[in-house]
Amino acid sequence: MARGRKPKKAKQAELPLEAESKQEKPKKQKARFDFESSLVLFKYMLSLFDADSLETLCSGMKDINLEGWDEEGISRFYRHLTNRTVPFSGVTNDDLLRYDNNIASHTREIVRRRPDFRWKYFQYMAILFTEVYLDRYFSGRERLAGDLNSFLEENINSRIPDGSKLKPYTEEDLNKIAFWQATGSGK
Repeated sequence: MARGRKPKKAKQAELPLEAESKQEKPKKQKARFDFESSLVLFKYMLSLFDADSLETLCSGMKDINLEGWDEEGISRFYRHLTNRTVPFSGVTNDDLLRYDNNIASHTREIVRRRPDFRWKYFQYMAILFTEVYLDRYFSGRERLAGDLNSFLEENINSRIPDGSKLKPYTEEDLNKIAFWQATGSGK
């Protein structure tokens, strides 16, 4: 104890009662973050390709023989994706060809410095999703926001409790995208 005055004795009436000092506040239930349901854009992209997972969409694309381009300069991944009896409901084969041509154009620039360069299937799909997104973003942000919000409401928010629902997208939200890929994916 420090030198000097002796501490004053507290009067009985001044001491708070133990029950009063430890008033228990009801604990708020913290909304649980569900990472899977927050991947709205990814799930939206999968839905354009009528798939519920990347694994389903990319079935058969892991074959190393599909990496690269054919004699017409079209990727074998494009050929694989469009070799279906029923076209995708959210993106046309013509659009996919346009996206593939854009990817090929950028890839030619990379290959000039790295001749042995080839995209793996998951890298190609990330670039393809980016092409789809940018096309929709620059051709009509309002429509993209509406499409994302419809998807969000029908496929995500309708399945989760009210306190955990995700907010609708605004046009301003659309100017940022993020990629999440495994370590070693060559990002």
